[in-house]
Amino acid sequence: VLLPLGFQFVRGVSAMLAILFLGISAVAAQAPETGPPTSYIFHDTPPTLLFMWGAGSFCAVLTLVASFYNIRLHMAAANAQGFGQEELITSFGVRADRIMQLLLVPAVCSITGVVEMFIPGSSDLMSFIRTIQLAFAMVRLIELLFILNGTQQHIVSKLPQEPRSIFASPPLCCLRCSVVPQLSHLRLFVAGVQQFMILLPMMGVLDVYLGHRFADDSLPKKFSSIVVTLSTMLGMWAFKCLLPLLTESVEGLDQRTVGSMEHFLMFQMMAAKLLEKVLPLVVPGNFTGKSWVMPHDVFIVILTGFILCVLQLSLATLGLQAYVADESMYPKVNFDSDLPPDTLAALDMSGVDPHKWRLLEDWAKKSTTRESAASSGPLLLGHKGPNYMRVEAQKPTEVAEAEASAPAHQAEAEFDSAKFRSGTSKMASN
Repeated sequence: VLLPLGFQFVRGVSAMLAILFLGISAVAAQAPETGPPTSYIFHDTPPTLLFMWGAGSFCAVLTLVASFYNIRLHMAAANAQGFGQEELITSFGVRADRIMQLLLVPAVCSITGVVEMFIPGSSDLMSFIRTIQLAFAMVRLIELLFILNGTQQHIVSKLPQEPRSIFASPPLCCLRCSVVPQLSHLRLFVAGVQQFMILLPMMGVLDVYLGHRFADDSLPKKFSSIVVTLSTMLGMWAFKCLLPLLTESVEGLDQRTVGSMEHFLMFQMMAAKLLEKVLPLVVPGNFTGKSWVMPHDVFIVILTGFILCVLQLSLATLGLQAYVADESMYPKVNFDSDLPPDTLAALDMSGVDPHKWRLLEDWAKKSTTRESAASSGPLLLGHKGPNYMRVEAQKPTEVAEAEASAPAHQAEAEFDSAKFRSGTSKMASN
């Protein structure tokens, strides 16, 4: 269990962390140590600080348990579909891989919060790691919604045909112009999300470098902060605009599930930014210990780490509700007649249009016919899952009447058959 799970974790973050630590080491080797040392906090520690350390660490442990428990469930479900079974390059399928990467966000953020509580001087590095994790998680959620739809053609065919205010999303709610959604609009929103993934890590490295060279109120630091804020606002706006257009095309998608998926990620982004802006205003002054006085900025870092640990526990619990590893998310497969799950979506997402290839087009038509004939959507509704009763309630009245009258027709057929056999036996006796 731990080997493939650890491989998934390492494969996602090892490369960027290696580059990150190399850059930080180079900067630290050239720049002198700034700020006072914080080793004094471990001597004559007041009860308030001990409580934050203990409660924050406990919440972080619970977050790790909840996250890896949910990840383990998705691994088992993917194994039942034939993924993750002794491959050279371990993968649990395009769907499960992205879900597990999303579920790792609370675990990574809680670990960074614990590090901040005990090592306040690492706040810039921990904030940078959270930024990278959130930037990649936002793109992974968009890719997951694409996979849930099946193909790009399915998404475009399900776009609304009437004008809508698709641009009026926070923080640009003033853009109320109504247009008919098209593929170009989807590409615009995807580009807005992708710039967030690319620009934020770059500005994070620059911000760490500038933090060793310039003061917080210097012009380069202000410029970096403005660029990060604009990139974050643009990424959130594009994400909020794109989300309803992608979720409406997934047939049978529960709005509660959509809200949980959105909140799982949006709360992560808002928490870090709000804590950085609000806490310095809400908690003024220095923190006084038994034999020392902690500067205000150091105490804010420790308090931010503690609040993040508590918040990540609630978000890990939300992840258990947003991403459920049941038959509705991982339906049963037929290894003899079906394609592997999400094959067409993975090809389409890689630039291969299934409708341009004769063999793939036949499979795409069969998949579309099967989805339209079934009462469930492509992936999110299934048999005997938590949505089973809701699916049964949504069946057409004709189908329900046919099912109700089936026993009567069967009894009538059995009566006619018995009558026929009786007449035949009389004829034979005569």
